[in-house]
Amino acid sequence: MFVYIAGAGAMGCRFGYQLHKAGNEVVLLDMWKDHIQAIKNDGLKIVGDT
Repeated sequence: MFVYIAGAGAMGCRFGYQLHKAGNEVVLLDMWKDHIQAIKNDGLKIVGDT
């Protein structure tokens, strides 16, 4: 399933990670280009209980 998440901040990325881990195709949408560029450049790092 494709899942689109509006907001690539802490919560959007966390939900996106969980949905991706469950086998979904996830797309993060954000109006802040620096959030998206940072994810493209560095990926996501989830720290803590998952």
